[in-house]
Amino acid sequence: MRALRRGLPLAALLMAAGLAGPAAAPLDLRSVAADGIGPLRLGLTLAEAAAEARALDPATLVGPGCDGREMVSLALPTASSAPLQAMAMADAAGRIEEVRLQPAAASRGETEQSCRARLRHFAAALLPPEAATETHRHPGFREFRLPLRGAIALGRWFPAGGSCDLAVTFGRPAALPEG
Repeated sequence: MRALRRGLPLAALLMAAGLAGPAAAPLDLRSVAADGIGPLRLGLTLAEAAAEARALDPATLVGPGCDGREMVSLALPTASSAPLQAMAMADAAGRIEEVRLQPAAASRGETEQSCRARLRHFAAALLPPEAATETHRHPGFREFRLPLRGAIALGRWFPAGGSCDLAVTFGRPAALPEG
């Protein structure tokens, strides 16, 4: 298998993921780079990313995403944090134009301050922040944006339910889905 453009080569990712046995061991978050994580890299074809992602997670999903773009989605167990959900969305030519990482589990019972702190902690575990967090007020939620090297960390806090949604997005600017 070919080596990834940045980060660990796929063979090292497979070893780190412990895919010699039946259960996957944690993925090393050092494979996060300014263009994505593991097999999900900006500019790769969706077919290349899907083949490599299936080697890491046989349950990888490939198909149309909620916004109509073709996508690859897989779960990434990690040693230093809760599991992550990784998604890569392709443009009309079939090349990955956006990669998104999100905690696999939703967070409830959060305050605005704790959500902002969780965003900084989540983002800093992946890439170094490059600026301060910006807060944008919207009807029904607060959005936090934290610029990272090659990416942006986004958080949305919904005061009505105390939920805090987090994501790190590489590539084209995007926002977290409503709710």
